[in-house]
Amino acid sequence: CERISGNKMVKSTFILVVFFVLSLVVYLLRPTIPKSIEVPNLDCESKREKDANKEPVFDVPVLFAVVSDCRHTSARKAIRKTWGKDVENQASRILFFVGHDDECIEPLKSEEKEYGDVIVLNSVRENYENLPLKTLEVFKYVARHHGDAFHFIAKCDDDVFVDHDALLKFLAAAVDKKKQPAEYIGFFHNDTVPMKKESCKWFDKDFEMGVYPPYAGGMFYMLSARIVKWISQNGDSLNLWSNEDSTVGTWLQPLN
Repeated sequence: CERISGNKMVKSTFILVVFFVLSLVVYLLRPTIPKSIEVPNLDCESKREKDANKEPVFDVPVLFAVVSDCRHTSARKAIRKTWGKDVENQASRILFFVGHDDECIEPLKSEEKEYGDVIVLNSVRENYENLPLKTLEVFKYVARHHGDAFHFIAKCDDDVFVDHDALLKFLAAAVDKKKQPAEYIGFFHNDTVPMKKESCKWFDKDFEMGVYPPYAGGMFYMLSARIVKWISQNGDSLNLWSNEDSTVGTWLQPLN
């Protein structure tokens, strides 16, 4: 047997201690894996049937103005089959707004006959650049035909899923008579610099200020019926910038 020197003994002991400490740390920090997981019962169909028989709990009617491309037939069908069914059980309503395109005339006639919820804006050519004008025409139509029927008008895109029950709970608090009623609701962008690069989708060549006023993102925002009426009445004197959501923000900035 080879005699182990004192230095080797100290070195070996140190390595063993370090190894032991590291092993202990790894053991204490290891993720805890449960032996079993309680899986929730996702009985969606029976829940939907039960909910369909209930009376509306929150009487805050909302008109969902879904801005859709006339070719997005499948997106509109998806909404009708999913969160659109929840809207039907409350005091709210969904309308789909599409622009004009010769290729869509006949298919839209068939869709309107079947569902009765598609509004064709014949004065707006169907393309991305016309979104600000399209939104203005949506508000004009709503104010003209549904101005007094709804507390709020929700503008949303056709690829958005709305949790209608959660939204109504939120709005029930928002229209509490004890508080200042909400009139412009959404996910707000602040101090956004206009895009001046021509290759960018959101290129804005006309807006000259350094930053946009605060505005709610265009995928989903809500306006009070009073604000929609104001936009409709003053629509002919409102500027149209390149981006629909920031354009609405510039309209509403002077209203404080």
